[in-house]
Amino acid sequence: MSGDSTAASPGGELGPVSWTWLDKGAGVVSFVFFLGYSLPQVRDVVAGADNVVLAPLDAVLPFFLVVLLLSVATGFYSTVLQGYLVDYEAMRRYRTRLSDVQERLAVARERYDETAVSELEDEQRALLGDQLDLVKLQFRPLVYVMLLTVPIFLWMHWKIRAGHASAADMRVVFPLLGAVGLRQAALGPVRAWLVWYLLCSMGFRQIIRKSLGVRTSLRGT
Repeated sequence: MSGDSTAASPGGELGPVSWTWLDKGAGVVSFVFFLGYSLPQVRDVVAGADNVVLAPLDAVLPFFLVVLLLSVATGFYSTVLQGYLVDYEAMRRYRTRLSDVQERLAVARERYDETAVSELEDEQRALLGDQLDLVKLQFRPLVYVMLLTVPIFLWMHWKIRAGHASAADMRVVFPLLGAVGLRQAALGPVRAWLVWYLLCSMGFRQIIRKSLGVRTSLRGT
C-alpha cells in the first residue's frame, strides 16, 4: 500500500510536511478524548455515546469476546491507516542518505580533507533540519488511530470499572493462568482486560498486516 506521495521532495529528502486542517482537527478531538482518562465527565460522555453503538453487540456476546472483536477492529483500522498515511519509502531514502553523508563525513575527517568536511557538514545540517518533518510524518497516523482507540478504551474502562458488566462476563481463560477475572491484575499491576485486549490486538495486527501486505516499517512487509 502506498504512502502519502506529498511527504517527500523529488530529490528523495523529506520536504516540508504540513498537517491539513483535517489532521489538526483530528489531533484536537483525539486530545479531548484522551482527557477522558483523567476526567470522569469526559469519560462518561464518550463511553455513553460509544455504548449506543456497542450495546447491541455487548448484549449478545460475552464481554471478553466483545473485547476481542474490538481489538480486531482497532488493529485493522490502525494498520491500514499507518500503511496509507506514512511514506516509508521516502523515510527509507532519507535515512539512507543521512547515513551515507555521515559515513563520507567520517572518511573525510580521517583524511583531514577540510573542504570535503565543510561541505558534508553543511549537507548533514540540512538533512538533520528535516528531523522535525520526519517526526510529524510518523506522528500523523497516530491522531487518527486515537480517534477510534481512545473512545473504545474509555468504553471498556467504563464497562469494567463502573460495574456496567455482569460478573459472568468478567472472566477469560489465559494460558498458564487459567480463568481470570477481567478486573483482576494479570501482569503485575496491569488489569486482565487490558492484557487480553493487547494480546488480541498484537496478534491480529500481525495477521492483518501480512494478509493485506501493508508495510509498517522501513524494513518492508
